[in-house]
Amino acid sequence: MNFHIDNSIYFRDKGLCRNSNPDLSMVPQANLLSALRTFVRECPLETPTRQNQNLVFRSPGECSGTIVLPLWSQTPSFNPRSVHWNSFLPLVEALRPLLEVAGRLFKSVRPYDYAFAENIFLSEIWMSNPPIHPIPCRRPSSGDCFSSLRLSANVALVSGPLGSGTEVCETRFDGSKSAVGGEWALVTWAGEGKPRLEFPGVEVSDENGPWDYQGLRVAAEDVVVLAPGIKTGSKPFVGESYQLELFVPGR
Repeated sequence: MNFHIDNSIYFRDKGLCRNSNPDLSMVPQANLLSALRTFVRECPLETPTRQNQNLVFRSPGECSGTIVLPLWSQTPSFNPRSVHWNSFLPLVEALRPLLEVAGRLFKSVRPYDYAFAENIFLSEIWMSNPPIHPIPCRRPSSGDCFSSLRLSANVALVSGPLGSGTEVCETRFDGSKSAVGGEWALVTWAGEGKPRLEFPGVEVSDENGPWDYQGLRVAAEDVVVLAPGIKTGSKPFVGESYQLELFVPGR
């Protein structure tokens, strides 16, 4: 099974629009899915602050919850001395092909925001002096625009804006707190489950114009690029599903 980003949906002007990106590569999903399963088994997930509507459909022993992960630099929770470092690094390594493809997609949609975020990574993280504890397996690539990832495993949360709320804060290496998020977020999925997304108050359209909105069914082939403040949630679903929210730092 492969991870396709052939058809994306992104926020443009007043609504979410379908857009075809046939030139984007396909990313093998097997390694990513295996790394996600291992990570959520070994690293405790947090209970979302927003209501989880998917409790009825959970299988016995299924991992469920959410966690914010750094993509640029180490934190007190994820560094060589932390207990979950050995499960975190394989996940970051498995994410690297996805980050590169997602970065190319975001660059095609928002080139100036991409360039701004990439410059932060190169100047403040990668070439900083003294170094600020970069994650060892990260190297300069097209995925450098994403500073943080929120991983949500098998949850269907009520609608709310991404990049806000106490569940999307991370602790930096110096102990200070930082709100995750910024100007944009790219959301994608892994697993067999097919959640139906909700975007309250947002017009959804494609090349043929607006269409009736009863929730947007997504799967592992899909990606959504969201502008600031757009509320998103999902309805209960059946099957294993991991939602990955990649955050781009703001100006």
